[in-house]
Amino acid sequence: MPKMKDSGVRWIGNIPYKWSINRLKYNIECFDGKRIPIDASLRVEGPYPYWGAGNITDYVDDYIFNEELVLLGEDGAPFFDEYRPVAFLVNEPIWVNNHIHVLRGNKNILNKFLTYFLNIVQYDVYINGSIINKLTQGNMNNINIVIPSIEEQRLITTFLDDKVGKTEEILKDLSSQIDILNKYKKSLITEIVTKGVNPNVELKDSGVDWIGKIPKKWKISKLKYMVEIKDGTHDTPDYTEAAEDTVPLITGRFLDYNQNKILYDEANHISYCDYKKINIRSNVEYNDIIMPMIGTIGNPVIVKEQRPFSIKNLALFKTSHDEVLAKYLYYQLNSNIIDEQFNILIRGGVQSFVSLNIIENLLAINIEKKIQQEIVNYLDNKCRQIDTIILDKQMQIEKMEKYKKSLIYEYVTGKKRVKGAEELYG
Repeated sequence: MPKMKDSGVRWIGNIPYKWSINRLKYNIECFDGKRIPIDASLRVEGPYPYWGAGNITDYVDDYIFNEELVLLGEDGAPFFDEYRPVAFLVNEPIWVNNHIHVLRGNKNILNKFLTYFLNIVQYDVYINGSIINKLTQGNMNNINIVIPSIEEQRLITTFLDDKVGKTEEILKDLSSQIDILNKYKKSLITEIVTKGVNPNVELKDSGVDWIGKIPKKWKISKLKYMVEIKDGTHDTPDYTEAAEDTVPLITGRFLDYNQNKILYDEANHISYCDYKKINIRSNVEYNDIIMPMIGTIGNPVIVKEQRPFSIKNLALFKTSHDEVLAKYLYYQLNSNIIDEQFNILIRGGVQSFVSLNIIENLLAINIEKKIQQEIVNYLDNKCRQIDTIILDKQMQIEKMEKYKKSLIYEYVTGKKRVKGAEELYG
């Protein structure tokens, strides 16, 4: 067992005796001053990829990076994963926006080792009371990093490239399987809400291309004729600490579409007074459906708890506590029928947004309650089976992600050593 010493940093723990530890600012060059300005007028047409908030190819010569660098998230996806910065290694001509730190290791740190290390840092130790989803340059500079010899860093990164690469292949395969299952589920939902559960029913042309044929006695209707539709506030009330006299304000960010549930415990809170004002516009109740109107639209969730809360930038479908209607509408909103209409409406738009008027006039299939119940019963059973398989694969992904992070942590902090590492120090 190699001799170890205390690193002096709790989340790092013990490190090999001959390793050193220091602040990040003493072991990197930071090029944040060269990040692209926000002013869009400074951008001109060009061939280089843009790392930031969108898929555009504009650039300014003075801001081009053309060497191996480490990009570390300051805020915003995909460089933040649930409030945690994510690091990427790049080696191509690029420019980046001001939400990404641009770093290069000095003579003591290989960029690839730096990238692995930055993806296991316990960032809350360094953010320490500042805005939780923003890693400032000052916070970043104070990150503690362990420093093996350059030779051992090469051994570690070569070893991790192999092990992590195999893990990533497994993760990619599992994600692909989940995508296939979700597409199958959506296809099944679309088939059943447009054709029903009786394969021998007589069909007719619906008159709508993306709906196709439907049973002869069914009819196409606008959603506003099937259910009352409202929306939440579009203003931002003052947030307050959660207490007995406060209420969650739910936005699309706090809807778990995959599990059809509302993340009350993660939401911001507003005063009871603001809650009452918003409720004049939208009184959300049990078995109502809420759905984002901006951003990731078309992902409904059924309200399954009887508790007070308000909504912002969400459409509200009032079902009058009717569970069958709620589930039937939920399946329609999750079908390709609605997706096709959203795709047509927002195609070419800068931002995904649908107004209340647009939602009210979406076309859906209007059928009698008995048939609604048959469809709901059938889809509840089938989707439950599919969701069970998806959940199992998601759990496998979580285990693999934990394994990957643990593997990286153990080797970049020296808890485990790559074969031949100790001999490097004589």
